[in-house]
Amino acid sequence: MDEQLVASNFILGTITNEELKCVIDGQRSRQKFAMRYSASNSRTIFTQLPGRWSMNRTTSDSSSFQGEASFQVVDESTLDYFEQGILRLQSGYSCEATRGYRYYLEDNKIRIDFANSPSNEGTFVILEPKQVGEKNIGVGSHLCIADRYDCTFIFETPTLITLEIEVQGPKKNYSMQTVLEKIDSYSFMIPN
Repeated sequence: MDEQLVASNFILGTITNEELKCVIDGQRSRQKFAMRYSASNSRTIFTQLPGRWSMNRTTSDSSSFQGEASFQVVDESTLDYFEQGILRLQSGYSCEATRGYRYYLEDNKIRIDFANSPSNEGTFVILEPKQVGEKNIGVGSHLCIADRYDCTFIFETPTLITLEIEVQGPKKNYSMQTVLEKIDSYSFMIPN
């Protein structure tokens, strides 16, 4: 873990003074640090999101999207998500594409709305974080008319997220996997 990320996590309260001293001294107890860092809650996950991420998306129909995503801080409980890149369809057609969402920290959940919708009127999914093994997992579903989107966000590490979405219904039937790898961070502090 780089020094900037350690400092950010110390400021955000996700590591203790003792753990910070161990990191600085190069004598960090990896097990103790990992147990503390993987605490499964929305606040911890939410504070790890701000920054720029490389992204690679593939779908079950062999389409793909490669580009960059960013989470920008709006306030202590709101992030704007924006992705842009090149969409390549199975047919061979490719074009530039963009998409946006707004992330809200609410209680122990993360609500994700479509970017251009009024708050609570255009919700894509509400993630309920759970600890599964050593990973934080956010799960939720969304019904788009009669097509159901089952979403799993796997927060592998603070710098690696895998999104798995299964879509089933009368009009749509496909799966999609997106891998986000952090390029750089923007820190901010969420009050306790």
